[in-house]
Amino acid sequence: DLYQGCELWDFSLVDPDNRRPVDFERRRHWLSELDSLAAIDDAGETAEGLPQPLRSQALDNTLSDGRAKLSLIRRALLLREQMPDLFAHGEYSPLTVEGPHAHRLCAFSRSHQGQSVVVIAPRLLAGLSELAGSSIGYIDPLQDPGWDETWISIPAARLDDVLGGSVSGTERGAGSDSENSRKRSTDAKPGQPLETEQHEGRQALRASRVLRRFPVGLLKTNAR
Repeated sequence: DLYQGCELWDFSLVDPDNRRPVDFERRRHWLSELDSLAAIDDAGETAEGLPQPLRSQALDNTLSDGRAKLSLIRRALLLREQMPDLFAHGEYSPLTVEGPHAHRLCAFSRSHQGQSVVVIAPRLLAGLSELAGSSIGYIDPLQDPGWDETWISIPAARLDDVLGGSVSGTERGAGSDSENSRKRSTDAKPGQPLETEQHEGRQALRASRVLRRFPVGLLKTNAR
């Protein structure tokens, strides 16, 4: 459920007041922009000034104004529209997370009749860097190399990244250092399936492959 007018960032210390005026025109304008970027991404095209995937790149450049939250809401509602039975009746399962940042992740799946949706959300990010909270400037905690070795057990071999789009496992470069991981994330094309890897005998996904595309993860099973 959403409070009316809270589709963008809202830093109220109490529950928002639904009677406050809402700038619907700005929300309509940004939704229209998001639709246009999504259409270009889905077609695999490019646009001047924005490399693929355009939607993720544009949101990364405008995190301070709330468009990322608006996009998250839009994508999640579209997914619920596409998979109503799963959202209404899906079985909840917490996912095992291992690695240096395991305590900084909340991960679970909802499954129903052979379909699954996976949700990945980071927490406790402020303490990742000694520079966090200092006057030096903005520190992106999701670039911390510990995410490369934080693994999420996933109940499927192939998934679609609803929010960002990701590079498949067969296209990863050699090595697993953070520089390679960041490059894979930046160069990913929208619509490509995300493939899990074998980690200690289980299908698993590096947290960095999702969180460096978008600050949270929303994945769905890929039947292809």
